[in-house]
Amino acid sequence: MKNDFSLYKIFQLTAPTLLSQATLMLVGVVDVYFAGTISTSAIATLGIAHTTWSMIVAFFEGLRLGTTVINSRFYGAQRHEDMYHVGRIGLAASAVIGILLVVFGKPISRLVYSTVVKDAHVQALGLEYLPWILACGGFVFVTFVVDGMFRGVNRVVIPTIITLITQSLNIGLNCVFVWGLKPLNIHIQVPKILSFLGESLDVTIPWHVEPMGIKGIALATFIAYAVAALFAIVALYTQGFKDLFRRLSTPFAKVLKEYTEVAADVGLHSGFRLLAMFLFTRMLGHLGASSIASFHIASQVFHMSYIPGLAFMITMSMLIGKLMGGAQTDMLWHVAKRVSATALTCAALLGVGVFFWAYQIATFFTDDLTVAASAATLIRIVAGNQFVVMLNFMFRGYLNGVKETAFLMRASIFTTYGVFLPLAYLFAVIMNGGLLGAYCGVVIWNAVDTLVNFLRSRFIARKLGQERAIVHEILET
Repeated sequence: MKNDFSLYKIFQLTAPTLLSQATLMLVGVVDVYFAGTISTSAIATLGIAHTTWSMIVAFFEGLRLGTTVINSRFYGAQRHEDMYHVGRIGLAASAVIGILLVVFGKPISRLVYSTVVKDAHVQALGLEYLPWILACGGFVFVTFVVDGMFRGVNRVVIPTIITLITQSLNIGLNCVFVWGLKPLNIHIQVPKILSFLGESLDVTIPWHVEPMGIKGIALATFIAYAVAALFAIVALYTQGFKDLFRRLSTPFAKVLKEYTEVAADVGLHSGFRLLAMFLFTRMLGHLGASSIASFHIASQVFHMSYIPGLAFMITMSMLIGKLMGGAQTDMLWHVAKRVSATALTCAALLGVGVFFWAYQIATFFTDDLTVAASAATLIRIVAGNQFVVMLNFMFRGYLNGVKETAFLMRASIFTTYGVFLPLAYLFAVIMNGGLLGAYCGVVIWNAVDTLVNFLRSRFIARKLGQERAIVHEILET
């Protein structure tokens, strides 16, 4: 049984998730890169938009991680019909949310940019960009649900393939829409063996696309996510989940309640954290476009450095959830220890690399040396904090797997709004520490959040151990 949770198995589950998340995060990195070819104001525009979009997406993260956790338990308990109900609920919710985001996209965009920044040029660019990104919501959430369906049964390769194809399309479309496409005249010299065609061939490709600037970045992302949703539905239908579409029975009330509770807890946990980051951006708005650009570049690295932690957290949630569904609580500590050791080793290696290459990473995004220097300092703070962040992800994965999602949500709200924002405001504004002071608040926040989740994980582990001991005593008597 322990071989089912060997290091090879852990890597087999984590590697595709890591690749998938890295490719997904690449959307933000690619967008910032192309924005950097336009202007610093364009980077600032994307910084505000991505913070807003990430906050909205985070509130619905439960559609992905909640689906993964619940279906892992159903899969371990062989409750296959209940898994189909989860998929139907998630897809229906995705459609409704997507429609609402399309309808309210413009008003939300106006509110965000008029509140966060006073720069009229940045506001104008934001109204070209953010409504298109919000309109992606329905497509994104469909992929979340499909991702969770496959990960719930430990099939992590299919979501990865879909993500790779889609984000490759995003990069290609960015090149066309941002830089434009001119008609091509290709002159081909014909080999002698084909002399009957003439000495040469002239081929004209008449396609012409004018550079669209920041709107082109948004349009490329919109098309990429629409394609992702289409691929996801086709994959779901053709790769073992046909009955999800064929048996359109009403979901059992118990399944609906269980899924909704977990999805809501996960969403509120992620959402309130990203809402805090939105307020954090608002707090830094008075520092000007250059400071917001530095912050956004560092944030992209911050999010990229999160990818291994997120991938290992999902693996931890999947394995712990499956063990709980199969009533194999005696294996929890063994699995948690293996996953954590592997994850922390990766975090240490990644942190060292990012720390020493911080300036080179910053200059990839911008030619403004002042912005790059400021961003590099923040990136080094991110790298130094990497080990603590990974440790926190491991505790969160364990607590997700044992369905302690409500605790995670409450604890996150406490540490985020009771520790992070007050300290960030104290260091950045009151003590005039700027971006550097604000990031000191981030470091302390991560440390406190990790400690709280560690204490809860230890309490649950002891509780489950006591419950297991009681069962053994009953069986022996």
